Amino acid sequence: MAIIEILLVSLAGSYVLVHLSYLSAVAKSPVAQYAISFPSLAILQGLAYTIYHWLIYPHFISPLRKIPGPKEPSFWNGHGKQIVATQTGEPHKLWIKAMPNEGLIYYKGLLNRERILPTTPKVLAEVLNSQSYIFIKPQFFRFSLRLLGNGILMAEGDEHKRQRKILTPAFHPRHLRSLFPLFWSKTQEMVDLITAEIQSSDAPDPIINFNSWGSRCTLDIIGKAGAGIDFNAMKDPENDLFKIYQKVFTPTTGQLWMAILNLIMPLWFMQNLPVKGVREVSQAKDFIMKVCLDMIKTKRAQMAEKKPMHPDILSIMIEEGSLSDEEMQNQLMTFMAAGHETTAAAVSWSVWELSRRPEVAERLRNEIRAAIPVFDSDSVTMEQIESIRYLRNFTNEILRFHPPVPVTIREAERDTTLNGAFIPKGTTVMLMPAVINHSEELWGPDAAEFIPERWDKPGGNGGAASNYANLTFLMGPRSCIGQKFSVEEFKAIIVGLAGRFAFEEKTKDMELNVRGGITQRPTHEGILPLRTRIVPGW
Repeated sequence: MAIIEILLVSLAGSYVLVHLSYLSAVAKSPVAQYAISFPSLAILQGLAYTIYHWLIYPHFISPLRKIPGPKEPSFWNGHGKQIVATQTGEPHKLWIKAMPNEGLIYYKGLLNRERILPTTPKVLAEVLNSQSYIFIKPQFFRFSLRLLGNGILMAEGDEHKRQRKILTPAFHPRHLRSLFPLFWSKTQEMVDLITAEIQSSDAPDPIINFNSWGSRCTLDIIGKAGAGIDFNAMKDPENDLFKIYQKVFTPTTGQLWMAILNLIMPLWFMQNLPVKGVREVSQAKDFIMKVCLDMIKTKRAQMAEKKPMHPDILSIMIEEGSLSDEEMQNQLMTFMAAGHETTAAAVSWSVWELSRRPEVAERLRNEIRAAIPVFDSDSVTMEQIESIRYLRNFTNEILRFHPPVPVTIREAERDTTLNGAFIPKGTTVMLMPAVINHSEELWGPDAAEFIPERWDKPGGNGGAASNYANLTFLMGPRSCIGQKFSVEEFKAIIVGLAGRFAFEEKTKDMELNVRGGITQRPTHEGILPLRTRIVPGW
C-alpha cells in the first residue's frame, strides 16, 4: 500500500510542478518534465519513507519503546544479525530470563522491524484467546505459506469460525479412533521397509536418513486419512509429490533473502518476482492444487457409486455440504502440507534424542514391548498405545522441548492493549513455543533439560505453571484443530521405531544444523543420518 501511495503522491506532485511551469528551465516539453519529475519525486519520497520507518520511527517515536526490552547492538539492524545467526528463539530465551518485564518484551528485528514478545500466561491468553481475532495472521504469511492454501490456517474472524465448525467433526475422537488402524498399518509398513534396508546392507549398523522416512510415512498417512488415497511415498522415494514437498520445505540461502524481502515488499510484488525460487514454489503450488482437485473428483465419483470406503476427512467435508470444491481444495492443501511436515519433524527429533540417550531408548523399548508383545499384530489398539505411560512422557517432552513449529506470528488488526500497554495497529507479535516451552518462570529451573519424567507430576501438565506454558499447538480458538490426530499418529510411529530399532549418531556428538523453515528439524550434512540396528525379539 505504501508503494501505491508514494506513486500517487509523486504523480500529483509532478502534475503540479509541470502545470506551474517550475520545470520549464530544465525541459521545455511537458512529457520530458513528467519524465524527470515523477521518478525524482518517487525516489525522494521512497527514501524519506524508508528512513522514517527504518530509523526515525522505531528509535524516537514508536509508543512501543516504553515496553522493556534488550538494548539493540545495531542502530540500523536492531538484533537482526543475532537472530539470523542463531537457532530460532535462542536470543529470546536469554532475554526472558535476564530482562525484568510484566509480560511483554520489545525488541527490534531485521532492519529494525519492531517486535513484541509475550512472556506470561496472562498476556498469552489475551493474544490467543480474548483477542484472538484482533491479532491476525500478517499479510506476508500469504506469500510465505502459500503452499498451505487459503484454508483454515489462513482464515480470520467469522470465516475462521465457520470453517472450524465445519471441520471439527473430522477430528472428533470417535473419528480419530477409526483412523488408528491406518496409523498402525503405515507404521508397520515403514518399520518393515527400514528393516529390509538394514538387512540388505553390508554395513553392521547402516546409516538411515530418518528425515526422509518420517516425511514419507506421514505423507502417506495424511493421503489416506485425508482423502483415502495412498501416495506410496514410502515405497517410492522418487514420488513426485514427496520430492516437491522435500524441495520447497528445504531452506536455502535464497529463501532466506526472499523471507527478508517479504517483510518489506507488498504481496503482489513478491508473487510476481521473476526469480527461480518464486517460479519453483508457484509451480509446486499448481501441482499440489491439481493433486487436491483430482482427489475431490475421485472422492465424489466414489461416493456417487456408493463404493464401500473408510471414512476420511474429505468424505466428511463433502457430506457436510457447506464447502465449495475450491474451499475443500484449500483445506486439503493445508492438511497435506502442515499435517505431514509437523509430525515428521517431531519424529526426527525423537529418533535423534533416542540416539543420544540410550537409557531413555531402552526404557521406552521395554515398556513398548511389554504392552505390545507382537509387532506384526493387526489388532493393536489405541488403548494399548495410550496405556504405555513412558511413551506418553517421552512424546510429550519431545513436543515441549522441540516444538516442530518454533514460532508463529500475529499482527494487531487495530489499536488495542496488552496487559495495559498500548499496542498500535500493525504491531507484530511473536508467539514463540521454542521460547515459552523453555521458560524457567513457567517450567521451573530444569526447563532447559530434556526430562520425560516431568510428565509424571500431578496434574498431567508436566508441572507447568499454566496451560499457556506449552504453546506447541497454541491455545484458544486458533489452536491446532489437528492436535489429537497428530499426537496419536506420532505415538504410533514412535512405538514402531523405538520398539524395533536402536539408534546412534553417525559420529559421536555430530554437529547439527537445525533446519528452519515452516517447521524446524535436526540435520547433519543435509539429512538426519543415524546408525540403526535391529534389536531382536520383536
